[in-house]
Amino acid sequence: LVNAFQGAFTKPTFQRFMLLVTGLIVTIGRRTVSRTLRVIEPVMGEGHWCNYHRIYSQARYRLWDVGRILAGRVIALLPADSPIILLADDTVDGKAGQRVWAKGPHRDGRRSTRHHVSIKWGHKWLVMCVLVKLPGIDRPWALPILCGLCCTEKVAKQTGYGRKSPSRLCQQFLIR
Repeated sequence: LVNAFQGAFTKPTFQRFMLLVTGLIVTIGRRTVSRTLRVIEPVMGEGHWCNYHRIYSQARYRLWDVGRILAGRVIALLPADSPIILLADDTVDGKAGQRVWAKGPHRDGRRSTRHHVSIKWGHKWLVMCVLVKLPGIDRPWALPILCGLCCTEKVAKQTGYGRKSPSRLCQQFLIR
């Protein structure tokens, strides 16, 4: 399953990615990079632990390729004659601190009412999922295949990219 992702990564990044995925499978409790590295430390091989953290921030890989491969694997779980049902949902991940990049004020749907709008500071993420009925399970599962950050106007001006609302980001996911 993991070898299918090899084309999206450089060789050293893929080797570290393989070790992290293996560690995530056998890690008990919260699955953070640090906890996973403690579990796989005996087989970690060459390189400093910070190289594994950099996979998420600085390593070179093609995220659209990773999403395409993952979507293909998830869709392969569906019966051939069933429709592909895609779901998209946005959620605000609260982030505190003065130096958190790209945080902004977002409407908190859980705390807001018709008469009162509650604002939460943090990142607004859009997640696209495929609805899959797995054998032996009564209800369908929404398996995530893509996620993206919905930027505020201020962040969009700072980075030079256009503002990405949840609906615009969802369109991009569907086009890709």
